[in-house]
Parts: sequence; structure tokens; C-alpha cells
Amino acid sequence: MSNHRGVLDASRLFEGTWEGENKIVVGIDIGTTHSGVSFAFLEKGGRPQLQRVTSWPGQEAQNHSSKVPTLVWYDTDKEAVSFGAEALSPQAEEDAEDDGWQLAKNFKLHLYPESMRNEYSLNLDPLPTGISLA
Repeated sequence: MSNHRGVLDASRLFEGTWEGENKIVVGIDIGTTHSGVSFAFLEKGGRPQLQRVTSWPGQEAQNHSSKVPTLVWYDTDKEAVSFGAEALSPQAEEDAEDDGWQLAKNFKLHLYPESMRNEYSLNLDPLPTGISLA
């Protein structure tokens, strides 16, 4: 499965049948603006098939895309209360306005080292008060 440089050739992972122990493999992609989840059931003697999660709460308005917005609303107690597509719903936005919630968006950019933020002139959206990625 690895090439001569030791790099994994992902295109070959799902060829043939699985001969290892039964497993569930989950991949989570937390992107800057959108996130997604894929999974595979690996059953001994079976052909692995990669599946994407395409149904998320509140996603009806997002056309059941396999990607959902990377958004989190936090209430005044610093508790995460609404996520992904639901965070874009009229109800979440109304609750946020009524109850003083704060939105975390593009938060992945806060993981960049300070030197890279300056080098690429990143303008970061502030994190909600009291919320840290540390």
C-alpha cells in the first residue's frame, strides 16, 4: 500500500476484500468554512465501501450536501448550543439575537502560528468571549 517513499497510496485502500479484523473507520474533515464526515464498515471478506454522511440536522435548507458549515453558536454560559447547518436556521439566528449568543466561524484559522498569520495577512474573526482553541 505504500510507495517507495513510504507514502500511503489511498487509491488502493478499497481494492479487493478486507481481510483484517472487523472495523468501523471514520474520517472527519473540519474545514475552515465547511466540514464533512465519511466512514467505512470493514468486514472480513467483504468489499469496503466508503460512505459520506449527507444528512445533518437543519440541512434541509442546504440541499443535503455532504458538507455542512463549520459554525458554532455559544450561549452566555460559553456552552455550544447550535452547530453546522442548524446554526444558519432562522430559529438559531433569532435565539442568538434574543439570548446574546456569539458565533464562532472560521475558527480554524486561529490554529495558524502567529508568524503565518502575519505573513499571509490573515484577518481573523474573533472567537466568542471566553472561548479558546487551546
